[in-house]
Amino acid sequence: MTRVLGVLVRTASIVNRALARVVEPYGLSLAQYNALRIIRGAGSGGIPTLSIRERMIEEGTTITRLLDKLEEAGLIQRERYGGGGRVRVAVHGHHHLLRRHRREESL
Repeated sequence: MTRVLGVLVRTASIVNRALARVVEPYGLSLAQYNALRIIRGAGSGGIPTLSIRERMIEEGTTITRLLDKLEEAGLIQRERYGGGGRVRVAVHGHHHLLRRHRREESL
């Protein structure tokens, strides 16, 4: 069992590094890319901040700071209404990496 766990952890690390090499040239971390995909998937109505955090692959990501960085980069626009901050992708926030991913999903 311990050997299997070690192999899984090593495999996850290799995959994580490979994915990071794909998104880093676009100025994104894996967590930022994941958040953008979640927000895009929510559609034009937006998504509550806590729902983004619940769907993140990596636990422990500080969602507020992550969203601050995406907003500063002009990739998302946050609108606050209701009880939780809802987030929607800004018109100019459809990052070209997401467009590339959408094309690959359709193949």
